[in-house]
Amino acid sequence: MYSDLVRLIKKISLEAVANGEPMEVIMGTVIGINPLKIKGDNATDYLEEDLILTHLVRDYSVDITVQHSTDSIFGGWDTNHGHPNVSQAPIPIEHEHEYKGRKKIIIHHKLVEGEKVILLKLTGGQRFVVLDRIDDPADVKGEWINAT
Repeated sequence: MYSDLVRLIKKISLEAVANGEPMEVIMGTVIGINPLKIKGDNATDYLEEDLILTHLVRDYSVDITVQHSTDSIFGGWDTNHGHPNVSQAPIPIEHEHEYKGRKKIIIHHKLVEGEKVILLKLTGGQRFVVLDRIDDPADVKGEWINAT
């Protein structure tokens, strides 16, 4: 993934130099989600059809490999869960089972309104790469997130 990003930036730079147009970096703010709309610091609105999103600013799926067991050492956990062909019911706290294999997960990275982003103008100025957000994602709400 990193090498793809480096290749993209190099390609943009080489095309910009070849065409006498230096690469332009634009800061922006997400002002709409569906469809995506970003207002640049130059007061221009950039619409979804003109944007190329990197993995850093959109939801995507990846496979991971896991091999562990559920853990029952924390007695205060709600152990209510189901298993295939078994109804959902409270399971005794000492209940454990293995969880392993290749699993698909979703990385929730899509942009939300108000986030600040970095855009790179492609040669010709018609398309823009939304490279990254400036701050950490604004919409993190996983069930195990502890407020600090």
